Amino acid sequence: MPEIERILAGDRPPPRRPPLWDGRAAERIAAVLAGFDGAPSAGKVGRNRLRFRFNIVSDRLRKLLLTCTLPAPYAVERGYVQTDRVEPASVRPSRAFPRAPHPSRSPTTDCAAEPRLDAERLRLVPKGLLAPLFHRIRRGEGGLLVVNATLAWQYRSVGEAVGLTLASLLCLLALYLFNDIVDAPDDRHNPKKDRQLASEYAQERSLFLALWLVTTGLAVLAGAAVEPRAALWVGAVSGVNVVYSLLCKKVPFVDIVWVALWGGAYASIATDATGWIVLVAAMTAVCHIYQISEDRGADAASGIATSATLRASVQTLLQAALTGVLAAAAWSVSGSLVALTLLALFAYWLAWRDRPGVGWIVAKVHFSFVWAYLLVVA
Repeated sequence: MPEIERILAGDRPPPRRPPLWDGRAAERIAAVLAGFDGAPSAGKVGRNRLRFRFNIVSDRLRKLLLTCTLPAPYAVERGYVQTDRVEPASVRPSRAFPRAPHPSRSPTTDCAAEPRLDAERLRLVPKGLLAPLFHRIRRGEGGLLVVNATLAWQYRSVGEAVGLTLASLLCLLALYLFNDIVDAPDDRHNPKKDRQLASEYAQERSLFLALWLVTTGLAVLAGAAVEPRAALWVGAVSGVNVVYSLLCKKVPFVDIVWVALWGGAYASIATDATGWIVLVAAMTAVCHIYQISEDRGADAASGIATSATLRASVQTLLQAALTGVLAAAAWSVSGSLVALTLLALFAYWLAWRDRPGVGWIVAKVHFSFVWAYLLVVA
């Protein structure tokens, strides 16, 4: 303690800097590596600095290129990309640095291993493409495919109906796939989503984005085989969906308007009748309010702000307005009093606002019966 008190009182040797502690160690190392003797000149030091910076930039570009082109397991093993997946000890690399290729290994042997890794990635394609739609069907979503299919088979020939149904199916697969790719970082913490699949989307992002582009292109071709207007609306709803997922999904009130536009654009693939399009758009927005109300807890845990954060009075006004649009659109299609029964959807909201899952089911069942009636009468 006396020694500590003496030092704290200032009785200590004056500070001194160790030899060569001048912040120029990198310059001396560069001079040695470059083969210089003694202290390098200012011009040579400047060239060495540029050389080191160029090497750093080129190394980063090389890793970025390899990340985009190599199969994911190959890139992860060699440290080009990082993943949060915990691998079993049996497949975990045993070395901190990859072993250099043996001189006796032929290029043919290296190339033969690539298809096996690509095959492992391709096994993810069927599940990654179909799972988003099947997951929504299990949750009671995905009714838009039935909407377009019934419209096509009611008012088109058999060949056109098959083409429009196929285009609608491919388009919906692509839409849901893109949404799940964008939402993958949040879905890994959402108990209502497939967390393992969300991790696959996050790890194989480039693969699934390429799959989304191919599926969208096939949907456009299927629509163009029937009529150019259908292909145009496939492209339009794909663009609307991209804007929604990247920009509008987390903006209160805007997300409801954009979802209505999304549903109307999707229905336009199968029909050009304004009444049917407005009817589908309004019902899509109504279902969206129920959905975000049901997912309020999971979205709040993930930090997602949607229209579910709006005040209850604002949500009630939105439901009242959308219910009025629904009834008016159904009346314009059929002129039947049955269309006016859709006003009951607002009563369902008032009755089950605190239990949105129940209200959502009742509203969809009611709308399904009215939809079937309108198809027959209209």
